[in-house]
Amino acid sequence: MTLVEKLKAGGFEHYEISNYSKPDKYALHNTNYWRGIPYLGIGPSAHGFDGQTRYHNIANNAAYLSKLQLSELAETIEELNIYDRFNEYIMTSLRTMWGINLKKILADYGKVFLEDTLKNSKTFIERQWLITENDHLILSSEGKLFADHLASEFFLMPEDHR
Repeated sequence: MTLVEKLKAGGFEHYEISNYSKPDKYALHNTNYWRGIPYLGIGPSAHGFDGQTRYHNIANNAAYLSKLQLSELAETIEELNIYDRFNEYIMTSLRTMWGINLKKILADYGKVFLEDTLKNSKTFIERQWLITENDHLILSSEGKLFADHLASEFFLMPEDHR
């Protein structure tokens, strides 16, 4: 019996490619990250995301405190364009048992992104690496072996929409 089989037999869910847990006992921070939910990072080395921008605080404790005492932000901010946000959503959500939410793609990124996602999914559905379930694209057991490859096939760049 493999480890995966033993975990499933023990009542564990394979909720992310490298994570198992008992039902509804998922790591909150990581689950929010994988599902694109904003999160706040406080303190040295902390990371945060507000849905549009990602930031990380400087790691050095003394430098972090010095900046705060000067009422300055001790962070580096990365502005994410719609393609960055879409690609990150694809990369992280595909790795989870919830998969890619097609309704979310339509609502958050628009019809063109949804059409590209559906077009790019056809080959992987035929190979049975992806399963369509309740408006979600979910990796099959075999598909999990190719998750990074699948994600890269869904990524879009601005030149794809010219």
